[in-house]
Amino acid sequence: MNSRVEEKFSDFYRKWMGQLEDFLQLLLVVSREHSQAAEDIVNKLTAHHKQYYTFKWAAAHEDVLAFFTPVWLSRLEIAHLWVTGWKPSLAFRLVESLRNARPPVAAASLA
Repeated sequence: MNSRVEEKFSDFYRKWMGQLEDFLQLLLVVSREHSQAAEDIVNKLTAHHKQYYTFKWAAAHEDVLAFFTPVWLSRLEIAHLWVTGWKPSLAFRLVESLRNARPPVAAASLA
């Protein structure tokens, strides 16, 4: 049974990750233009991450035990988080973002 803190943070985490994906797509589009908009997106991303850690800090003060086995992650991610300190899905996202950022010829070699 999930505690109120776990449910609240799970909802927040799902929404936060969706927004993070949107910011990533915006950053990829804007980075090709080399404009002031890229700096604005980076500032928004910084504020977005600050929001995550502020919310997480507040939730951890309510129930710190919820963060030892986070229900918002898959079992594989929890195991990797305990063993290595990072989530394996980050590696997939990194490869995908690198693949999208490269010219089509170079992207074909990653596939």
